[in-house]
Amino acid sequence: SCAWQLRRLRRLCQEAPALASAHGWRRSLPKLIRLQSSTRYVRGSSSLSEAELVPGDGRSQADPRIYRPMTETVRTYLNPAHFFMLLRAHGTSFFAGVPDSLLKDRSDSVAENARSIRKLTYYTLAGTQKVYMQNQLHKLPSTAAALNSVFSMLCYFWCIPGGLVADSIGRYKTIIGAGAIYAIGTLCVAVAVVHAFQTSLGWMFTGGCLLLIAAGTGGIKPNIANFGADQIGDETESQRECQKTYFSLFYLAINIGVLFAFGFFTNITTGGLPGVVSQSEGYSFAYGAGAVFMIAAVLIFISFTPSYRRLPGSGLGPVKRLVRYQCRSLRGGGWRAVMSAIGWLCLPFFYAVTLAAVLTPPAKSAGEEILLDPCSSAGARRLHGGAASSSDTLNNTALALGSLACVCLVVANLNTQWVKELSDEAKDDFGVEDARATFGALPMIVIVNIAFNLCYNSMNNFPSQACQMDLRIGSMQLNGAFFIIADAFAILVFTPLFESCLYPVIARMKGSPVRLGQKIIAGLLVACSSNLVAASLEIRRRDAPYLCDAEFSQCAPGYTEDGLHGTRMKDISAFWIFMPFTLVGIAEILVNPCMYCYSYEAAPMQVRSLLQAVNLFFQGSVSNAFTSVVTKLTYPNDLDSGHLENYYYVNAALAVGGILLYFAVTRRCCHGKGVRDVIKKEEVIAANEGTALAMAAGHYLATGSIACVYLQNSGLGNTINPLLSLCSKKVYAIPALLLIGWRGEPGKKDEPQHLLQGALTPTMLENMGVPFEILPDYAEGAFEVITKAYGHMEKEKEPFALLVKKETFEKYRLSTPSSVFGGDDMLHRE
Repeated sequence: SCAWQLRRLRRLCQEAPALASAHGWRRSLPKLIRLQSSTRYVRGSSSLSEAELVPGDGRSQADPRIYRPMTETVRTYLNPAHFFMLLRAHGTSFFAGVPDSLLKDRSDSVAENARSIRKLTYYTLAGTQKVYMQNQLHKLPSTAAALNSVFSMLCYFWCIPGGLVADSIGRYKTIIGAGAIYAIGTLCVAVAVVHAFQTSLGWMFTGGCLLLIAAGTGGIKPNIANFGADQIGDETESQRECQKTYFSLFYLAINIGVLFAFGFFTNITTGGLPGVVSQSEGYSFAYGAGAVFMIAAVLIFISFTPSYRRLPGSGLGPVKRLVRYQCRSLRGGGWRAVMSAIGWLCLPFFYAVTLAAVLTPPAKSAGEEILLDPCSSAGARRLHGGAASSSDTLNNTALALGSLACVCLVVANLNTQWVKELSDEAKDDFGVEDARATFGALPMIVIVNIAFNLCYNSMNNFPSQACQMDLRIGSMQLNGAFFIIADAFAILVFTPLFESCLYPVIARMKGSPVRLGQKIIAGLLVACSSNLVAASLEIRRRDAPYLCDAEFSQCAPGYTEDGLHGTRMKDISAFWIFMPFTLVGIAEILVNPCMYCYSYEAAPMQVRSLLQAVNLFFQGSVSNAFTSVVTKLTYPNDLDSGHLENYYYVNAALAVGGILLYFAVTRRCCHGKGVRDVIKKEEVIAANEGTALAMAAGHYLATGSIACVYLQNSGLGNTINPLLSLCSKKVYAIPALLLIGWRGEPGKKDEPQHLLQGALTPTMLENMGVPFEILPDYAEGAFEVITKAYGHMEKEKEPFALLVKKETFEKYRLSTPSSVFGGDDMLHRE
């Protein structure tokens, strides 16, 4: 028997190199040996698998790329497709250790503090910009709200150039350059809002916001978080775990700046600082302080340069290749390639039409608003200034283009096999699989960001709601933007609470860690509830009586500096608005750090800044463009006579729709016609378990990659001879991964013939000297166990077994029925 197996082994050694070269890059992947008598097992679709193969820093001279598993983000249970793609990923895994001191590098704190200061400056401006344009530049509320959305949209739009520059010249240089542009922009804005220059320098305010500050913040956003993660590194499993926590703590740290912005500076803009800053110079003081802090942030960042781990840029080669892959795939890539191209081409037109809809000058008759004081017998007062565009055609066109772009990008990239190889494929480190991984991350990025951020962006309008509620504290009034402090407080309080208490408790209750996908769904539900709460508060506010004995609201439309005209507050405390703000903060904790982590890990190393920029692009720019259009269509100029709650209902409905799409897309990714082809290419059917193990040994000798043999424990007896006489480290030291279905597991109901075999399975493995682990039924645990298994096999050069309990994997089916007869005309049992 052993001689017969060795003959098969030698034959496979001769055949394996040809087989490897036929599969291109798959030459280094594990060969799966399948038994005739075992249950058919299905591998996952290529589109999802490639999105989860993340290039890292390799240490192999033969192949500089190393593939490691990405954190599971989209499945509730362990998915068979994900599991087998993980086995593929470990085919050529090399692990290089780094000093643990990198996990505690102080440069992380510098990056967090620098962005915290940037957030202070950004949110001081973003939180009060709408009120400034209403009362100082005399814009109508709907126009001011839309321009505020455009400002945020442009800030995130510049993330794409910022990511491209960083991937080209390095993140460190990009952050410094963008920080300098940001600082210049804040100086321009601070000068433009000086009371004496407000009218004449309105153009400087607009230019500083929409050009310089937008470009500066867009250059910092996609790079500062990744720069901090670079200081940790991702060469070891402990570093990758540390990165997950880092992104949550990073998000917590930046909200310290938000706390100061909304807790202190926003109130100064409209109320001044008694005895220090007059009410008329409140804006110049707050924005000037932001400029000083931004300059300080840049200098602090530069001062710690010697302690940074600065990774060089890889040039624009990978980005150019992505464009070439897209263009090349139009010929022979099928309808998905065409849809992807249409999606990318629609985005610039979407932007152009959105900006045109917001900035188009109104007709003369539309440039005024009638303001009536309900507590006075005086006549109505007319406010002149910019108004919304009178063209509904532009709004509808923008909405159609944006929707078409998102639908095309999502549908096209559910399966990225449409990406075709280039003629110079072997000459570049960034290959077709890297391109597929990059495109494959888009569906998750588009759906989650659009669904979540439409609800999140409604936070820009919560202050307007608060401005027409009771803002009084004693003799002073709060600014409506002050209440955004609840969002920052929620992040500061609930982030450590969730990380240290809630997640561990839930993990113990359900028997597995809380996964990113579960956090994202919970975040979308909380964001939806925040808009429903805001809608309920708006109905109560509109029905409440006016506060005729109080002063006019200082942050509502129409307020004049003499305090004689403005909008009346309603008899309902503005502190109620803390509720939706707090819910938005909780939703942020659950969604945004997860998307930062997903974008970092899903991206090939050469385009990490670019994919993070794309994530931020859809997070802020595209979503704000949608918000701008929805605002123009549903946001009333007069809250007391309009129906602001309709705006919130639309956002909540879109969030629910996003959840449904999330489930549909994540499950659709794992089914498709391509699954059968992957199985046929990488599966060999053996006559029995011993033969399978002998063939796996031959595959290892021929290719150097570890094979996986999967079988039922009833077939362990057939593997004794090759295990002890061939693969043992005391004989020829040939590693192989044994994936063993544990029938007859003690305590589980099963057929009688499996009971004794199941009880003795662990003992049999121990007696044969085969180390083993029980495969967890959740993805993160499976990743850890498999990483341990491959590390052991590569070090000890011996087989390693994984015992698979009943119902470890979730149900999985092909989208099309499988043939009874396989490619080798052998009968299989499904």
